[in-house]
Formats: sequence, structure tokens, C-alpha cells
Amino acid sequence: MKKAIENAGFALRFRQPPSDKGQFYHGTKADLKVGDLFLPGGESKTKQPSK
Repeated sequence: MKKAIENAGFALRFRQPPSDKGQFYHGTKADLKVGDLFLPGGESKTKQPSK
């Protein structure tokens, strides 16, 4: 029961839209190790070329 109450508290705190307006990396896979740096700006594998 304690976990249920704790999880309900989390749910209430995250009812607002995310404060981060940046890009989200849904579906991104990476073999990262502790200390590796993950930076945006790489080539998109899903975007269509500009015409």
C-alpha cells in the first residue's frame, strides 16, 4: 500500500506538460557507459531529405 500511495504522489506531480521544450529521443538506442556524453545534433535517420 505504501508504494501505491508513493506512485499516486508521482502521478499528481507529473500532470503538467513537460517543462523541457527540446527534442525527445523516443526510440533512440545507444550503448552508453557511465561517463559517456550524449549530445544532440547528429544526422536524423528518419527525416526525409529537403527538396
